[in-house]
Amino acid sequence: MVYFYIRTTNSSLLSKPKQVNRNFFVSGIIMTGFAFLSCFGFQRANLSEAIALCQLIPVLAAILGVISLKEASDFIQSLVTVLSIIGAVLILKPPFLISSETSGENENPERTLGNLSALAPAICFAISLILSRKMAVQKVDPQVGMFYSSLFLCMVTALGIMSQSSRSLDGSAIVNVFWVCILSFVSHSFFLTALKYGDAGKVALTTYSEIPFGYVLDVVFLGYVPELLNALGVILIFSYLLVQMLKDKIFKCFKKRFQKRNAKSDIKMLVN
Repeated sequence: MVYFYIRTTNSSLLSKPKQVNRNFFVSGIIMTGFAFLSCFGFQRANLSEAIALCQLIPVLAAILGVISLKEASDFIQSLVTVLSIIGAVLILKPPFLISSETSGENENPERTLGNLSALAPAICFAISLILSRKMAVQKVDPQVGMFYSSLFLCMVTALGIMSQSSRSLDGSAIVNVFWVCILSFVSHSFFLTALKYGDAGKVALTTYSEIPFGYVLDVVFLGYVPELLNALGVILIFSYLLVQMLKDKIFKCFKKRFQKRNAKSDIKMLVN
């Protein structure tokens, strides 16, 4: 689907700057890792926790954006970045920081492995966002990068299927695979287009809407019973979006309080 889109726009599959072609190659490998680790993680972790960990993409993209793209980072963004990292720690519960006795929750190695596997794609995707942003700055159609990512994934998947026994899909599985392909193509296409017009970290914020939907689906349809530390971790990660949306109001509130405090001190000085 991506290839036919590129042909209709008369975009070139190769770029004159060799660095861009190298970025195509690296991005293809990274997105292949993202796809496999995502499937592996979501099969083992709770849906709500895995989605929340995947939403660390804006945090990681913002950090990488500051380092490699020299994007600006204000106090609010730095604060919510720290909160999101704390939230990830509460979900992952590393043994050297939070023991099962302290958390009051049962240890589940399979679930821990799933959460770690859900975090790894966030790192992969954040790196891919930075590469896509670099290519967008160089006026390269982002769909070309998506073409190489899809091509690498198809090649690796084909080799994996040939190396092990496979089974044919039934009717319902074929329908599910069809919708996964269509929805993934549409969502990723819009997402890459958005990178043309905004900073990588800020564009990635839009994916935070997945967290409340994922939590509802996990509780209602999959029977997940929320645990205290995990729920708190999810809330801290989701706070990234809320604080970013309300940061103007927060600044105004602090500014008004600061001005009132200064006015009171001035009045006291005049009285004295």
